[in-house]
Amino acid sequence: FFLKFKDKDKKLLIGFSILVPFIVFSIAGNKDTRYTLPILIFLILVAGYWIASLKNLKKVVVLGIVILIGILQLSTITFGMPAVSVPYHFYPNPVKPQQEDWEVKKILDIIAQNAEKTPVNVLILYNHPSMNWMTLGYYASRENLPFIFYYYEYPGRIEQHDFVLYAPEGYKNQFKEGTIQREQLYKANHVFETHINKFTKIEEIRLPNKVKIQIYKKK
Repeated sequence: FFLKFKDKDKKLLIGFSILVPFIVFSIAGNKDTRYTLPILIFLILVAGYWIASLKNLKKVVVLGIVILIGILQLSTITFGMPAVSVPYHFYPNPVKPQQEDWEVKKILDIIAQNAEKTPVNVLILYNHPSMNWMTLGYYASRENLPFIFYYYEYPGRIEQHDFVLYAPEGYKNQFKEGTIQREQLYKANHVFETHINKFTKIEEIRLPNKVKIQIYKKK
């Protein structure tokens, strides 16, 4: 359908917008599906043009299927139902609502109580959807706490951090072996471990996934 599209300018624009980023990110060493998300906009345009070209009955059927799949996917990632197992990640993994307490408030309170200056630089050497620099940063901003969070990819100099959140065993099980993320995480933890004598451990908190987060304060 797309190759038969009459408007050549639109066809070239959409075609290049899909192919060029796809080829570039396929060649790149650091591959991540999220980098190609902008391509979806142009794929949606192609799908929209195709649906618009259908006759009335076919158009209704296709739109009905698209809406049904959208509702099912939303239900799966929101409520964990239906739990559909599809190869090659064509369908999202079910995610059931979770109510675990990841001790975010407690961690922020401990840092706030022990901080001696503002802003407070905090390095987090652990990465989990419920415990990472973005999550902590979000809740800190909600409470108007003057915290600046750094993470393993851009840790900066160890000396610049007032606090470090360190999971001595937890970080070793993160990311697949051979990935850039794993290499960066290991490197950042190694740097901290070689300078750990410049910090004092003030608290240890057990997370719902049984990982122990240790809070270190610069001496």
